[in-house]
Amino acid sequence: MKTSDRTRAWLVAPLIASTVLVGSVRASFAQSSQEFPTQREWAYAQQPDLHTGDLQPEATLMSRNTLPRPAETKLTNYGYISVRHDPRRPVKVALTIEKRLRGAGAMDCKPSGCMVKVRFGTASLMSFRALPGKDWPEQIVLEDGAAFAKEASRTAGAIDVQFTDLENGAVIYHFASAAPLRMERLTPLRK
Repeated sequence: MKTSDRTRAWLVAPLIASTVLVGSVRASFAQSSQEFPTQREWAYAQQPDLHTGDLQPEATLMSRNTLPRPAETKLTNYGYISVRHDPRRPVKVALTIEKRLRGAGAMDCKPSGCMVKVRFGTASLMSFRALPGKDWPEQIVLEDGAAFAKEASRTAGAIDVQFTDLENGAVIYHFASAAPLRMERLTPLRK
């Protein structure tokens, strides 16, 4: 290993370690989109709570999307829906986007909140009020996660999520699951 490689590794190692410590969720998000195509079913795993470190069951669905840019600069970006039981609220539903690409805008959600529209399959659009995520700047959390989870547990197929992106305007992230969300798999672990 050359000295410059050692120096680079020394500088990058704390960043990698802090990402893993902050939560394997972030690390798995960044890694998953580089290695895997869009998910076609909910993935269930035990993820650490970012505040307590306690493992919590979580369901995640990943989507690969083309942002509405001019044709010559179309960008592919990744979105994630995560559903978990949370000690601070009955059901936490978060929408997270990666902002790794230049031109991938941040979600336009003020501290006072924003509106997100969701279509489950061919049903009518449902509106959800959301707040910016406290754990990750590219995340919003639905205030009524239970209503989202109820619909997701009754519906297989497309889940389209529409929100406003600061750089791209109105965007729709297309998710799909071959099977409905299984809420029984999200029962918190007993200590």
